[in-house]
Amino acid sequence: MIQTATQMTQNPLASRHAALRILEHVLDRKQPLDDGLDVYGVALSAQDRKFAHALVGLVFRHLSALDKATNGMLDKPIKLMRARHILRIGLAQLLLMDSVPPFAAINTTVELARTEGLDNFAGLINALLRRASREKPKMDLPAKDALPDWLAQKLRLDYGDDFPDLAEAMYARAPLFARARDAATAEAFEKIGADPFTGVAGCWQMPPDVGPATVPGLQKGTAYVQDGAAQIPALALASLLKTDGDVLDLCAAPGGKTAQLMDLLPGRIVHAVDSNPRRLQTLEENMTRMGLTPTVMQADGTRLPYGDGTFAAVLLDAPCSALGTTRRHPELVHVRLESDLESLALLQRDMLAEAFRVLKKGGVLVYAVCSLLKAEGERRTEKFAAKTPSAKRLTIDLGGIPVARPADDGALRTLPIDGMDGFYVTAFIKE
Repeated sequence: MIQTATQMTQNPLASRHAALRILEHVLDRKQPLDDGLDVYGVALSAQDRKFAHALVGLVFRHLSALDKATNGMLDKPIKLMRARHILRIGLAQLLLMDSVPPFAAINTTVELARTEGLDNFAGLINALLRRASREKPKMDLPAKDALPDWLAQKLRLDYGDDFPDLAEAMYARAPLFARARDAATAEAFEKIGADPFTGVAGCWQMPPDVGPATVPGLQKGTAYVQDGAAQIPALALASLLKTDGDVLDLCAAPGGKTAQLMDLLPGRIVHAVDSNPRRLQTLEENMTRMGLTPTVMQADGTRLPYGDGTFAAVLLDAPCSALGTTRRHPELVHVRLESDLESLALLQRDMLAEAFRVLKKGGVLVYAVCSLLKAEGERRTEKFAAKTPSAKRLTIDLGGIPVARPADDGALRTLPIDGMDGFYVTAFIKE
């Protein structure tokens, strides 16, 4: 399907070189897309950076279909990874970007190959792109067939008949949500045509013409861009907390949940802990912009520097595969490995135990993951509950969120099918 992207770039070759480096950064070195954009997009103009971002996004979103189109034109696959990436860049422009004329898509891709020292491949790439321009191979590969086999199998087991629709939703484009921190900002949201999101207090869905940088109140600190599902854990904690004392936001960066907790629980001391110093710096910048002063600490979430029973509540948004966020991060489908789940499972287990240790009796623990995999959500907390007799499940009742599906034992599950990121949220009280 042809998709409108950005206008033509100011420096066509520079933007495509950056796109190539980002693909290598993510697909070959398994590094985060955002880091790649920061490193390889920093020297680009705003227009070229936007183009490079749009281009790699299309490659990630349609990677399996692009490779299927390529393999259909070849007797044997291209082994050199850089040449494959360059061909993906060319095909994405040719078949998916209506802002790039076919001759420009072909010529810039061939020139990219040559400037990358791949003269031996330039002729082949030229021939393949010209053939694709004539034949227009279909790019409508069903999403369920585009997922890696291991992931498709797990999701099929977890969701049964919903799997095909879920797979399609994983590749859809996500709407933009933001949280209004005061009435004036909510009024500004309403004026631009944003819609309040039923059941998630303070959450608004932005109209399509509003981007993250143009959300009213963002620069003043009265708004925060955050998916609707990501706003549920803090709301759940605030609704369940009955005891006095401090609150711990574990894995707090970049700070959306920390700010939300401070807004929902005025007068409470909120501790924001994360192990990543760079992300903690971002958290502190966000807190400064919003005029908030949590207690910030860098610490290992499996070995917290607090005594037993320190906190009245703990919010653990645990490290996970993040496969509930693929609408915004389509690259995750291609960089996550099945073996990643083993190390993540151990980390989730240890962090849950540590979070519960620092929780006082009568305190509330909210566990959340932005994952679709039940091994990281439902089954992870089932194992925790079975090994922790003093942990009693609580029912999360936020007054009705139409797109949140009640899970077992009072938890909530959101899915991309319903318009939000995939999240699992559950709560325990310490008896």
